[in-house]
Amino acid sequence: MLLCLGLLLSPRAGAVEAPPGAGPRKVYVSFALSGLSTVDDVNETFDADFYMRLRWYDPTLADAPLGNLDAPPAWRPNLEIINARSVSKQLEEDSYQLVAPGVVQTVNRYRVTLASKLDLRRFPFDEQDLPILIEDFQHAREELVLVHERVGAPLQGAESLAECSAPLHGDDVLELASSGPSEWELHGVRVGTETHRYTFFDDVGYSRFNITLHVERRPQYYVFKLILVLLLLVLAPCVVFFLDPESLGERSGICITALLAVIAHNYIACTVLPRIAYLCVMDYFMFGGQAVLFLIVAESLCVHQVLKRTQGTEHEARGLRFTRTLDRVCLYSIPPALLLAGASVYALYS
Repeated sequence: MLLCLGLLLSPRAGAVEAPPGAGPRKVYVSFALSGLSTVDDVNETFDADFYMRLRWYDPTLADAPLGNLDAPPAWRPNLEIINARSVSKQLEEDSYQLVAPGVVQTVNRYRVTLASKLDLRRFPFDEQDLPILIEDFQHAREELVLVHERVGAPLQGAESLAECSAPLHGDDVLELASSGPSEWELHGVRVGTETHRYTFFDDVGYSRFNITLHVERRPQYYVFKLILVLLLLVLAPCVVFFLDPESLGERSGICITALLAVIAHNYIACTVLPRIAYLCVMDYFMFGGQAVLFLIVAESLCVHQVLKRTQGTEHEARGLRFTRTLDRVCLYSIPPALLLAGASVYALYS
């Protein structure tokens, strides 16, 4: 942020402005994703590895020989990845080539950790749009416009490069073979441009280049390591329905032990989530498991009280039949209902 403020306030020495009336300079951006690694749900960051190529037309170099330039051109874009936490460039100093009369090109590889606001309401069956936001804070929208150029697009001549209109959207920017973390599956890349205005600096607008990586989580890890374990912890206390209704201590002990295990399981599950202010699918699983345990405890207390109040009376036999019937109803309804609910949620969201 300090760098951004410094660029906004610093004088633009050495920048060659576009000729009067010629409009803003167009900088053509090509993007190729090389790899997508860690997506950190807790810190809401992700790591990306990509190549970025910039081209623009500089009339002052129209007669210069083609090849590598000995010094950086007098005018050049100064792009910054604004949502980056850390940036590592393969080439610390950008190199510039003249690939056609007046056409300057620079290519670099970036390994970056980026911040992204994640929507985890469907966790662990969620999809995310991971943005890479690029701006030039040294040149306002009136001086520079970022335009998307396909990686495989043929090289334009100097005059046509200065005038052509490249596509702004498309899924064909994924030019290189990409590899992603095993937890996530990359489904596509979207590219677009827009003008982003900063009202706190006299409403100055800057051209922004947006890259959006659409990824989908593979939920198998959470299904087998968290959800199925939770399901077993909730199903285990159903053995109390085989116990004597008078054994309230044994029944309660089993249920309380299972409840403590579910609470510990919930604590472990919270370590893989940020501190969000809304409930996700995993939370509903947790609350549902605790609610079922509470119902089992309530049922055990109910049958115990029925037997206690009818013991030694003319209703003792009827009370015994009622408690055994209630135990059988719970035994044959709660486990199937849990299994059906878990299968339905998995089928709905996966």
